[in-house]
Amino acid sequence: MGALDRSDAERRLWDAFPDRALADLGNGAGGADGAGQWGPERVVRGDVIAALLLGARKPRAGRVPAVRLSGARVTGPIDVSDGEVIASLELTDCYLESVPSFSGASCREVRLAGCRLPGFNGRLVQVRGSLRLSSCLVEGPVVLRNAHIQGSLHLNGSRLRAAGPDGAGWPRAAPEAVSAGGIHVDAALFARDLDVQGTLRLIGGTFSGGMFMEGARFSCPGGHTITGDNLTVPDHADLSRTVHAGTLSLRGARFGSLALEGATLDNPGGYALHAEHLDVSTYLHGTGGLTADGEVCLNDAHVGSLLDFTGARLRNPGGTALAATGLRADAVMNCGGGFEASGQVELYHARVGQHLSFEGARLSNPGGTAVWAEQLQARELMLATAQPVDGTIDLRDAQVGVLHDDPAAWPASLLLSGLAYDALDPPLTAAARLDWLSRDPGYAPGVYEQLSGMYRRLGHGEQARDVQLEKQRRRRLALPPASRVWGYLQDWTVGYGYRPVRAAAGLMLLWAIGSLVFGVHHPPPAAGADPRTFEPVIYTLGLLLPVIDFQQEDTFTPQGAEAWLAFLLIAAGWILTTTVAAAILRGLRGERD
Repeated sequence: MGALDRSDAERRLWDAFPDRALADLGNGAGGADGAGQWGPERVVRGDVIAALLLGARKPRAGRVPAVRLSGARVTGPIDVSDGEVIASLELTDCYLESVPSFSGASCREVRLAGCRLPGFNGRLVQVRGSLRLSSCLVEGPVVLRNAHIQGSLHLNGSRLRAAGPDGAGWPRAAPEAVSAGGIHVDAALFARDLDVQGTLRLIGGTFSGGMFMEGARFSCPGGHTITGDNLTVPDHADLSRTVHAGTLSLRGARFGSLALEGATLDNPGGYALHAEHLDVSTYLHGTGGLTADGEVCLNDAHVGSLLDFTGARLRNPGGTALAATGLRADAVMNCGGGFEASGQVELYHARVGQHLSFEGARLSNPGGTAVWAEQLQARELMLATAQPVDGTIDLRDAQVGVLHDDPAAWPASLLLSGLAYDALDPPLTAAARLDWLSRDPGYAPGVYEQLSGMYRRLGHGEQARDVQLEKQRRRRLALPPASRVWGYLQDWTVGYGYRPVRAAAGLMLLWAIGSLVFGVHHPPPAAGADPRTFEPVIYTLGLLLPVIDFQQEDTFTPQGAEAWLAFLLIAAGWILTTTVAAAILRGLRGERD
């Protein structure tokens, strides 16, 4: 490119290049507003910039050259595709009419600040430094697929538009504002206060030094705001206070830590956060007023220490508010402190190493299951919610060390079959806990055995017997009519064997009645029996205790009504004495129920 072909503005840039000097064509005027009216004194061809970057002018000895341009209107593309770029590029407050292309290039640092451009093509680019598109308006896709940036990627304060809007002001489909699948950034992504219309596609990318996107806004209704599937960020990923209209997708992503504090995820009827198989080495913070309209999906996710949703509000009425089937939280999962879920919370087969808390939470799924925690495993489970749960809590086959709850917050419906726990806090009386068990509409004998065992371990034998008695009464409801009649008789007479005092009192009463009746009217001697003195007290006792022979029962034979009385005493004696004997045996075995 000859010197005679260059305009005055281009000569200024050409002369500034060797000394890394700034060619300011805007004379200090900031921004690219009104660029369409800029005259030839501010116009630089993209070919001139590309020629400098590719070595058209030799560097000055002892100096590091750079293209530094401000306030220019760049016509034609800056195309260094597949080239070896010898100098860094810095454009400030410039207007670029064409998409700059660095596809396949190996280049030094690229900095665009306050510029307006129709897109950026950096597919397979190798940047020995940072790539900066700060405070820019980009009205087309930024393509960085499989790029390698040895420094950081800066998008702070920029406005990225995937494509021209339709008549409603939104993209027609879900185009990509940033297409950066497979990108590798040795340092960090800085995108604070970024504004994106379209998708930020980062599938399979790596940001070794972290992601810092606080306050960014993403709009892609019906699509993905960020597609971060299989993304790797070994350090911290900060999405605090970000706003998403569409799905935030992080399926299979791996983070050192992840912050969603104060974020707004808005995709009613769909996924607000889709993060199946997410892996977070340390903590995931969804606090600070996190709001999600739509499903938050953490199925089969893993969090190394703390999964914290304190104060978060998850809303998906009639659907799933939080899906965490197969979740593993090695230490703590906190869904308390004002946490709200409208829709089902799914914790099927989830494992929490230490503490799972819903203390102070508000859970609602009217007519359905509010908490599905079947086969849950947790060392501690806090269910002391701020108010009664509106919906069913399903704890079938769950394994819990200590279950903390509050009678004032018990739901109307509980599913407890197979629930195993070491202790309940507070243990309460058997009557209160039986009310708790009665909220399970089915009959599962194991839940009564579990509760009775806890009372035995606490040394509350009477409470344990009350639970066992109630188990028999619940079982009776499922029996045929004849068996139910017999059950009522056992319950009334001996309390199914768990009321030995009642049995002993019954024996004493029958002994007194029999002694009185037979004392007034002696039964006649049996035929062929040796005559002896009749003792009504001993005779009655012999009838009541058929296993002991007092040598009175076979000597005398009652007649008529007395015969029926004797039969009644024998039958009652078998029932009552075996009840008392069973109680004595339990005592000898050391079973304090």
